[in-house]
Amino acid sequence: MGQKRLTLVDLTQGDQQKKVSQKRVAKSAGKALGAGKRTGRIADKSQDISDITLDEALTKPEEGSAAALQTEEKKATKEHKPRERSRRYKLARSKVDRTTNYPPDQAIELVKKTNIARFDSTVSAHLNLTQEKQSVDVHFPHSTGKQTKVEIATDTILKKIEAKKIDFDILLASPAQMPKIAKVAKILGPLGLMPNPKNGTITDDPEKRKKELGSGLTRVKSEGKSPLMHVTIGKSSLSDKALLENLQALVTAVGGKQIKKLTLASTMSPGVKVDLSAMLDSEE
Repeated sequence: MGQKRLTLVDLTQGDQQKKVSQKRVAKSAGKALGAGKRTGRIADKSQDISDITLDEALTKPEEGSAAALQTEEKKATKEHKPRERSRRYKLARSKVDRTTNYPPDQAIELVKKTNIARFDSTVSAHLNLTQEKQSVDVHFPHSTGKQTKVEIATDTILKKIEAKKIDFDILLASPAQMPKIAKVAKILGPLGLMPNPKNGTITDDPEKRKKELGSGLTRVKSEGKSPLMHVTIGKSSLSDKALLENLQALVTAVGGKQIKKLTLASTMSPGVKVDLSAMLDSEE
């Protein structure tokens, strides 16, 4: 009978390999944490690094190191800082009682008094509406100082839209042109320029509609996803009476019952709340 050979397996070999691997990780971690050779600092040799993996040691900045300080500075700069108003703005705001709804004529007078712009600023009406997606035509009796450019959809205009060269405020189209316009709907839609029968921009006679809008008729609409409307009613150089008549025309067109809150403000200046009751009486 042949002799049986017995092979002895060293069960401690695996443990020794693990110890060697741990020593290598610890040594690498010590080098990463001891980056003081580059920065002039001395690494803290008393720190327990036995439970630090190699990836953590190489990527995580040491507490108090230059890298860690830079990280903290970046976090601090990302935090929102409250806007610091100018001294002129604060002085103008102190003249307005935020808890008071002023009669329309007094509100316009106060808007002019609190105007801090050094140029002929724009006076705007900011409306909080009862519902979203509202648009109306307003015929302002006086110039608002804002020119509205109206274009009719043609092949030339569509090419400009495809190239994202949009220099108009309103786009008109006939029903027959809508299949072509559908190709640029992704561009026009987010800008609120897509022709729509509800706001009168799809019509059988685009030329007639363009003349109407060019004769002082202005199309105003609310924000895309909020029941808010911002409308220019004139320049601060316009007389108080003219601004009041433009404001009345806007409220009448939108409908007083559709307005929850009305605020007037000129460029860069504080807002003034308006008492709608007087305007609703005149509307009736």
